[in-house]
Amino acid sequence: RCIVIEEMKRTDLNTSLELLFRENFAAMHRLGVVLLHDTGMASDAVHDVFETLCRRDDIRELGRPFLLTAMRNRCLNIIRNTDIRQRLHALYTLDASDTLPDTNDYASDTGQMIYRVQSVISKHLSVRQRDVIRLRFGAGCSYAEIAEELCISETAVYKNLRNAIDIIRQKFDNNG
Repeated sequence: RCIVIEEMKRTDLNTSLELLFRENFAAMHRLGVVLLHDTGMASDAVHDVFETLCRRDDIRELGRPFLLTAMRNRCLNIIRNTDIRQRLHALYTLDASDTLPDTNDYASDTGQMIYRVQSVISKHLSVRQRDVIRLRFGAGCSYAEIAEELCISETAVYKNLRNAIDIIRQKFDNNG
């Protein structure tokens, strides 16, 4: 009997969530497009907000102001995370004019460079830093995916990645 009651409560929650979604999707999506300037990212943000709501039991009392505030906060988090990724990329992108050879043996030089980087990674980085590097650059995972995979925070992912790249740069600066 308890299982039946729980299932009825869950069905009521799902119905309430579906109703909230139908009534508020357009307004939330418009807000997301205004903040993110991308309809696809705006739709993803709306779905993220409702995914978070699925884990709550008290959705009946939620109104449009709460949902729009949650949407705004989700969009700001997306913007912040994008800014961090762009800043990190700008900080650690090698200047192409300093690293690209002017000779025709570009493939050979690139192969040697890759070998040197892999050597530094295997000899001088911690296991955690190697895992973060492998997941970020080898598998192309986002910070959130890496954090979930390694059971650490996104901040820890960022710090491990930054420290690993600092070590690699330092080794290349010291060794030429």
